[in-house]
Amino acid sequence: MRIPFADESAFLLGSGLHFLDELRQDAEELNSPPAVRRDWQVIATWLQHGSGPLVPSEKTRVERAWAAYLAVGLAPSRELQPAFDHFAQQVRAAKVDKPPTAVMNVFDRLLATDDQIGSKREADLAAERERFASIFSRHEVRSSSPPWLTSDRPLRSWLFLSAVWFVVRCCML
Repeated sequence: MRIPFADESAFLLGSGLHFLDELRQDAEELNSPPAVRRDWQVIATWLQHGSGPLVPSEKTRVERAWAAYLAVGLAPSRELQPAFDHFAQQVRAAKVDKPPTAVMNVFDRLLATDDQIGSKREADLAAERERFASIFSRHEVRSSSPPWLTSDRPLRSWLFLSAVWFVVRCCML
């Protein structure tokens, strides 16, 4: 099936509608897998959709949500990450259009298997751990005691009196 699009941006936005329309049709089949029906139910609930094809207002909402999904640039699989890096540069979307996490998870499952998604998330988490470990390892810990215990006596007194004043002030309100 050939889907006509004017340019790459139109293709990117239209692909989300195409994928969800396929999901809707698959979910309406009598012997469709429960996971497909659950995914469509997430989308239908989010859109407050009854039955049948999507109406124009729902299509607009899907296009905006799909654009926000692509703009994040976080692919559901390692194989798709280069494409998502490219999409993130091509698509600009407002943060207000970002759909709920459950809908983003359905979008992920439209493009990748559960195994691919799990593997990518584990790899992303490991990369983030490594990134933060390198940041924290650059900073030396000068003392194992909190600063208010190693500070001079006037500072400790001032901190104590400030805390007492705050508690008294809060109790008076």
